[in-house]
Amino acid sequence: MIVADKSGAWEGDGLAAGWRLAEATALARRVRELIDAGARPREIVVLTRATTDLRAYERALEDAAVPTYLIGGRGYWSHPQVVDTVALLRALANPLDEEALLTVLASPMVGLSLAALVTVADAGLDAREPPEDLPATDRERLLWFRGWFGALRAEVARRGVPDLIERGLRASDYDLAVLRMAGGQRRLANIRKLMRLAREHEAQAGPDLRGFLDTVAGLAVQELGGGGDPRESEAPVEGEALDAVRLMTIHRSKGLEFETVCVADLGRGPARYGRLVRVGADGRLGIALARPGGSAAWRTFAS
Repeated sequence: MIVADKSGAWEGDGLAAGWRLAEATALARRVRELIDAGARPREIVVLTRATTDLRAYERALEDAAVPTYLIGGRGYWSHPQVVDTVALLRALANPLDEEALLTVLASPMVGLSLAALVTVADAGLDAREPPEDLPATDRERLLWFRGWFGALRAEVARRGVPDLIERGLRASDYDLAVLRMAGGQRRLANIRKLMRLAREHEAQAGPDLRGFLDTVAGLAVQELGGGGDPRESEAPVEGEALDAVRLMTIHRSKGLEFETVCVADLGRGPARYGRLVRVGADGRLGIALARPGGSAAWRTFAS
């Protein structure tokens, strides 16, 4: 049993509450120990009560060099690689879109430092020459970006969206950067899925970059809750053969079996019931379970 003090002075980072990040870190360390002891990653699943904080556990596992496969979560359109690629398309459609350009510059497509981003934004993204006070590395990266981005921008009118994505990946070496990340194949598969969605859009509406971006914007809004449509799932990679720790909600795990099950997120405040975890006088642990078809709970311990 892993316990994190919710009242402790944990430091959050915007992704999740501090105590949850502490729990995720401790859980990831334990999963790493299991794998080092001989467990296969695909034999392990991490279950949570809701999708809200799956990303926190995913990141903690990746920081521990544990391969992961997120099933569900906050949705396809919020994946970093999808966000980066869509930002590139937005910048190609409108070079005056500062939010899109800054997203691309901050991403592994370019990799400008935070200080350089502030300097570039202050000088104006449409400046002909990089600001003189930029560090040499950032200056080189910005000049390199302007070279391949300008060449790609010149082809927008005669290239389809999938081709623009493919050329952008190669020109920026973004595909190689993604593959070097933890779970790189899964991350790249999400970009390939975006290309497939673009091909499907072109088959119906023709090669229209702005039209595709409007469709993407609508799907992203739906994913965040507007309209209540089903969320776009993460692109599958190698199906059941993928040797990675699965992360999913308890609800999604119905009917599945794993050698090792990590039930996380038990610190989430219950809507109606308290005392989810019981500790017996002899140190045994138990979880409160409701009887199927009724509201009465099973007795956690015999005494």
